[in-house]
Amino acid sequence: MPDFLPRSNTLFESWTRNFAGVLPAIAVRAKFSSEWVERYQQLQERFARLLGETNSSAQRSGSSVFERQAARVELERMTRQSARQIRGYIADDPAALVMLGLRPTQPRRRLARPTLAPLVHLAPTLRRSLRVTLKDEQHPTSRAKPEGIHFATLWISSPRLISDPSSPWIYCGSSSRTSFELPLPHEIQNGDPVTIRACWTRAGTGQGPMSQPATTRVLFNPDTPVFDSSSTRGRLNFRIRTQQAA
Repeated sequence: MPDFLPRSNTLFESWTRNFAGVLPAIAVRAKFSSEWVERYQQLQERFARLLGETNSSAQRSGSSVFERQAARVELERMTRQSARQIRGYIADDPAALVMLGLRPTQPRRRLARPTLAPLVHLAPTLRRSLRVTLKDEQHPTSRAKPEGIHFATLWISSPRLISDPSSPWIYCGSSSRTSFELPLPHEIQNGDPVTIRACWTRAGTGQGPMSQPATTRVLFNPDTPVFDSSSTRGRLNFRIRTQQAA
């Protein structure tokens, strides 16, 4: 979350001057004592005075810059403490928060589990891998993932990989990209059929429905070594772990 206090000393002075001016109007609702409000206004006025001195070439000195920085630290600490207390007591009054220069807290939107499956397209390569392209079912011409989707989870099936017919799908990894190369394990031979299924995954809510199977026959140079994508950006590391597809 971006900081609500400006970094520039000039903008910080302007922000805190407005904050100090509005503070007395909400003091009772935010449970501030009159002493707290008075102390804050004094700190703000002191920082404004020191800032004016350091901006003047005639009055600027090493000690004045140090005093200004120390005054800012103290004023910033009191500002943050005040802001936390204000948000705790008058968070239901966005107009007052805006007047104080505080952004109203937005209610957290709960994201649901994905309801649509990706469209899976496969293309063989000459490097013992498959080019996998995932499409949003609602926007098939878009190259982006659906809104709120963090990554896609993939499963693979091929006759040479399956030892248990009751569990034909092998988990092979996940990708935050919609187009990538999927390296093939050494068990798969040239000409073998390979089938891929995928689902969209949203962190915190789980996986969506599984896609329709996409099948192709691999065509690569038999002398090509097993494809290693560990250092290639945008490609998927192949990790075999038996897991029943949903």
